[in-house]
Amino acid sequence: FGFGNVPLKWALDEDRITRWRGMRVPIRIGKHTCWYYPMFHPSFISRGTRTNPKTGRSLPSEYEIFFERDIEKAIEEIDDLPNAKVPSLKEIESDINWVDSSGGWADVKTIRSKLRRFGREEIVAYDYETASDEPNNRDRRTKPYGRNARILSVAVAGAKESFAFPFRHREAKWTKKQLEAVEDAWKEFLFSRAQKIAQYLIFELEWSIFFFGLEVARASVWHDTMAQAYVLGQQKGTMGLDALTMINFGFRLKNICPVNTSNLDHEPLEKVLRYNSLDSKWERKVYFVQEQRIIDEGLEDAYMEQVRRTPTMALKSHFGMLIDFDVIMNFDAEYSPRILDLEEWFEKSNAAAKFEKRFKRKFKPSSPTDVLKMFRNVLGRKECKVKSKDRGDSEDKWSVDDAVLEKIPLTIARKMQDYRAVRGNKSKYVDNLIPKNRKPELIVGKKSEIGRCIWPDGLTHATLHHQDLVTRRTSCSFPNEQYWPKRDEGYVNLRRTFPAPTKMLLKRLRDKYNYEFPSHMNEDDCWFVAIDYGQIQARIAGMLSKDKLYCTYLWDRNDLHMEWTKRLARAYPDRVGGKKLIRDKDALKKFRLDVKNQWTFPLIFGATAASVSGYLDIPVEVLKPL
Repeated sequence: FGFGNVPLKWALDEDRITRWRGMRVPIRIGKHTCWYYPMFHPSFISRGTRTNPKTGRSLPSEYEIFFERDIEKAIEEIDDLPNAKVPSLKEIESDINWVDSSGGWADVKTIRSKLRRFGREEIVAYDYETASDEPNNRDRRTKPYGRNARILSVAVAGAKESFAFPFRHREAKWTKKQLEAVEDAWKEFLFSRAQKIAQYLIFELEWSIFFFGLEVARASVWHDTMAQAYVLGQQKGTMGLDALTMINFGFRLKNICPVNTSNLDHEPLEKVLRYNSLDSKWERKVYFVQEQRIIDEGLEDAYMEQVRRTPTMALKSHFGMLIDFDVIMNFDAEYSPRILDLEEWFEKSNAAAKFEKRFKRKFKPSSPTDVLKMFRNVLGRKECKVKSKDRGDSEDKWSVDDAVLEKIPLTIARKMQDYRAVRGNKSKYVDNLIPKNRKPELIVGKKSEIGRCIWPDGLTHATLHHQDLVTRRTSCSFPNEQYWPKRDEGYVNLRRTFPAPTKMLLKRLRDKYNYEFPSHMNEDDCWFVAIDYGQIQARIAGMLSKDKLYCTYLWDRNDLHMEWTKRLARAYPDRVGGKKLIRDKDALKKFRLDVKNQWTFPLIFGATAASVSGYLDIPVEVLKPL
């Protein structure tokens, strides 16, 4: 047993115990092989203990509960533990093969033969190594929509061997006809009867769809080792292939054949093929170990449901979203002067003069440190001192977040809220969608952020993440299309960024911004429809709980969130602006959004009273009776 980060660093060369606790990892120490159980350190647990203010009794933290369960689980396993095994280097590298294209048509023949044999197996693993000429930005380099995006090599692993071969690596010697033959053989394999395993399936599917057609998305029974790890409850940061080989086999795969993954096209081809072949071999081995754990824990349905949605998400990213660049440039023209006007207001304010006198430099409203110093040190606002929300930290913290500024009855606080809103929205929803060859009137972030989410085809191809959140909900990035403003006063029009592709709009955007949009982006194939399930998350809680009273409440078309909004407003009127507003429709509507995300759903997902008290900024003693 290893308690805390120090033994974790020694045993696994890791330093995030919150990610690794609860696992069982085979390790080799010298010539000795054993199981290693990472756990929290007892002193960390003791610091997280809270005290009930009324009874004086200690309240266990969530981490204390985890700690107790981890200990119990480990002790229960001891008697039936299999011997820990860590493969030797010879075992790790056994049965990996490749051709490098130097054999010409003979290599093509070998590839065809092996792919047909793999296609007849029950289950195989496959892996791509890719590159593009996009800037050194991970979001752009790992997608197939960039400049000169290409598959460098492919590897497939079956029951007896792992086999790799090149596609478009710079050292590949294929003629045009030979490369076409290799690609045809690969496409035939993708449609073969063999079930196919990938590590992070959505990546392989996006590249396959882009180069080999939309039909690939539904061409096979797919599996995903990362999805397995996610369903088994592993934390973000422990689901990559390197971590999975460490967890399941006691070695780090990426140390066996280290390469520069950000510049694989300039690595020697033979090294890339070896690296690729090792990946596919160990993806397959990881799959079978994790499959047994999933069966043992009765998680087969959860795993299949997790994988089932991946092709749809890959297709969504492939199709992309059309952006109305005229709308984007108009937003830039609207927001830039507002930011400059607010900065001028701050510069001329008495508070800024006091700040400069005290700190011998000008006040910078975009600096969080300066804003804190302004309200805490210059203006002396006690509202900035708040209770810490960090587990195990009982000390007060200093904050100038939006909830704190809302409590400060000063014009400068309102101006700071406005400044943050307009500056933040411009940075998140305007600047990264600026079309090519155009410059914003004002750059509020890094120059490299300008237009970074627009691809050469004129569309966004956002990344949907379905293995990050413990609730299994998706998140989105590059750009975050799931979180575009909808209810923010003054910014609801930002949704006009995403239009339906009418013939007139496409012609205007082509002529004005010189983009050649993909053929699927046309008025006959693309419609824009707004759909919203009423209280869908609350209904899912009803499906899972099968609570008759709760389900009847939903069937009778009650608004769960508004019901709690009214109750909370009556219990703590200050949260909506005082007793005079507890029946005000606008105030309640605004508060309902907070209640939905900071009360109803957190409680459904198991949050404590202390947690929702912090989210809502309502005293815990008010909330507990509710």
